Amino acid sequence: MTLFDLFRGKPKLCSSCGGESRGLHIVYSGLRFGEVTDRLCHECLVSRLGQHLAGKSIVFFEPLTADGYTFQPLSEFGAESLVTKRSSLLLDSLGSTCSFCASAPRHVWIPQDDLDAEAMERQAPTEYFSIPNEPAGCPGALRLCNQRVLEHLREYCEAHRFFFLTFRFPDSSVRGCYS
Repeated sequence: MTLFDLFRGKPKLCSSCGGESRGLHIVYSGLRFGEVTDRLCHECLVSRLGQHLAGKSIVFFEPLTADGYTFQPLSEFGAESLVTKRSSLLLDSLGSTCSFCASAPRHVWIPQDDLDAEAMERQAPTEYFSIPNEPAGCPGALRLCNQRVLEHLREYCEAHRFFFLTFRFPDSSVRGCYS
């Protein structure tokens, strides 16, 4: 046993597959104030998210931290909200092919560099949301099909060693965003 082994701690067990994981994503029920429903490894989180993506178009904002990654329907922001307007523009201008394959894109991944920092600074502290630039101002945006957005999220979490402390799956809304 090495000194490193003493500080590593016990492996965590996924509540879905029962497999060991370095960390777990903590999944809550509902969009607000739900209860913890699962503690999932990367593979189970991505698999379950895949089940929720059918028929949806979602803007995935690149997460800055592992504090939380939650779905919010665009309708919750209001029709006049800059989040709704710009996210809708991005989803309406997806094009015909995924950034990585020939499939039709349904989602867009927005890196932090493609956020409108000025518009975000003008928001009230209680209403601070990620706001994308206009579509032309999002050179790093990836247009992704269901399979590729799941792969991208899994790879991103693994590369950054992210295990979300709060994760919420989409509700029945057709359009929304993860931030």
